[in-house]
Amino acid sequence: MRVSVIVTSIIWTVVFLVGAYAQEKAVVLEYNYQVGEVMKYQMTGKGNGTMNISGLENQRFGMFTASSMPITLNLQGYIIMSTKNVDTSGTAELEMMFDKLIENMEFMGQRIVITINSGEFEMSVNNQLMFSSKSATKPFPFLGQPISMKVTKTGQMLEFSGMEQLKELMPGLSRGFDFNDMTKNMPPVLPEHPVNVGEVWSSTTQIKLPFMQEKSAQVMKESTLLSIETVSGKRYAVITLFEKMLVKDWKLDRVNSENSYDTMPEMKFNRMEQMVLGKVKHSLDAGRMIKSEYTQNMFMEMNMNMAIPTQVKPMDMTMKMNIAMDMVIELK
Repeated sequence: MRVSVIVTSIIWTVVFLVGAYAQEKAVVLEYNYQVGEVMKYQMTGKGNGTMNISGLENQRFGMFTASSMPITLNLQGYIIMSTKNVDTSGTAELEMMFDKLIENMEFMGQRIVITINSGEFEMSVNNQLMFSSKSATKPFPFLGQPISMKVTKTGQMLEFSGMEQLKELMPGLSRGFDFNDMTKNMPPVLPEHPVNVGEVWSSTTQIKLPFMQEKSAQVMKESTLLSIETVSGKRYAVITLFEKMLVKDWKLDRVNSENSYDTMPEMKFNRMEQMVLGKVKHSLDAGRMIKSEYTQNMFMEMNMNMAIPTQVKPMDMTMKMNIAMDMVIELK
């Protein structure tokens, strides 16, 4: 009897100590924004994939046929994050710019290069300049201009602006759709409570798409605190990320659409799926992301019904595309 009581007491003491130790190890994950601070992140990416189009089997795109076309992507440049204001709750007004960004893409036998430097935007196809913001009458949206955000200390994006002009470039796709609203719901969010190593937090977001009566794009996010590291006396949290977006039966119908979209083909996305696996290194002392590495995989199957002036019946095509992209974003 006495031995049993002693053993039980020892077990409960161990449980208590382990629990207390685990509680002491719980950490608060948040961003510590400072007014006037400017952070520069280097961004590098490399991707490849394939695309095939049924209905165009006899067509050639450079060296490749429509039944098998490779896609390659290379990206390098910088993201500049500036903190304009911080309120008493830690919510910040941020401004983001892309700088010295070069994107090389080979697609359908064409080599496309996009360059952004000091707010100027250029695009060339097969070494021929196709567009330059220097000669444009309006600023080019998103890439060449600042993007404004309002973000809480857990990373929840309350406001996002800077993509309004995409509505002018794609008036049909923009009808009843807010690009800013979609973008602000995409980034992962840190938990609002202290977490222990191994703890998981998740969320599911519904994003409205053009021509859909309901919010049909479901984005599921899951994060795990993998470990706490101490390097040269500084503490870092290592967080794993998993994100998945799935869209089915999303139809873009040119009937009753607006402006230039009337000339576009009728399109239906049978399936569009995106999956992201990644790892983030977050400074617990400074309250900022130090480095993120992730792999993004995308699959898309789309039907197009395209009117051809020389044919009585429209051309029916099915396009399938697979792309895998590795990205690294690191504070410099």
